[in-house]
Amino acid sequence: MPPQFVSVLGAATQGIGSALRRTVADGGQASNVDPFTARTGYHALLSSMYSNSLYDDAKVWQSYKARYKLPRSIRSIFNPTRRTVDFYSGHVYGGTWTRDGKPTPDGALSALPFTQDTIDQRPDLVIAALQSLTWGQWQENRNVYVRDGAKLGSVFVVIVDDMERRKVYPEIVPLDDLVDLTLDATGNVKGYAVEFQIRGRNDRPVTFRREVTSDRITEKEGKETVKDEANPYGFVPAVWVKHRPVGGMFGAPAIDGVISKIDELNALVTAVNNYVHRPHRSRANAVKPMTSASSLKWRRFAGCTRRTPAATLTHSWARCTSMRLER
Repeated sequence: MPPQFVSVLGAATQGIGSALRRTVADGGQASNVDPFTARTGYHALLSSMYSNSLYDDAKVWQSYKARYKLPRSIRSIFNPTRRTVDFYSGHVYGGTWTRDGKPTPDGALSALPFTQDTIDQRPDLVIAALQSLTWGQWQENRNVYVRDGAKLGSVFVVIVDDMERRKVYPEIVPLDDLVDLTLDATGNVKGYAVEFQIRGRNDRPVTFRREVTSDRITEKEGKETVKDEANPYGFVPAVWVKHRPVGGMFGAPAIDGVISKIDELNALVTAVNNYVHRPHRSRANAVKPMTSASSLKWRRFAGCTRRTPAATLTHSWARCTSMRLER
């Protein structure tokens, strides 16, 4: 193995020791201080790994590369995140969507299977639940529900009661919009707050905030309160689901524990790829005519004739029968 190649690999693996000490607490430790604001960057990292847009913007990833001693030219060549996450969305809640929760006549299971006792004793409850899920387009959103959980580690779902349309259905809330969440000891949602931008008066963007507790529901547009009424249900119709509970408020994503390995492997593969392509980039210089002073020593032997057995010669150029290097 050429010594230059060994040095390239050595430079690429220089930061392995420190990177292996990296913990998923890129958002975990900081979450003890400010859970949702601190995990915004961590969720952005997980989303970029899923979309394979790692390291694309040099300015955005500059501090990340410096923190974990990754090379500046690193590229996302190996990234199993999407295949891992899509595995869950392709297998969880698989099957055929039926309106009664029963298997199809050909034996295919329902995507949301209910126990046979529930189907036999409470068919009205099964039909009502599936109707609500149909209103929420759960035929498609069930895959989004599983995918977001596997990708980000947690997913937040609220129950929307649309009084005007007389419909009740589940809705997935983006974690970037969730700014506050209160859970009890068993993980039930006791209160939450979401914020996002909407178009207010005069088509100007304004921050919309919705706060829900077991007692009240409050909505604000900027500093103006547009809704403040008692919660008619007496509980918070929402659920906080963790892909894999690891203790604490947030769940672990599907790639938990291997982010540093993906970074280090990409650093190695990038270094090898750069080394392999280096001769190809300099090929144009290799075929140029030898006109430099260093090539004069070769011209002195043009037209040489071997007079001594090749086995007794020590210089490779002396073993030629006729060496002719032309300009």
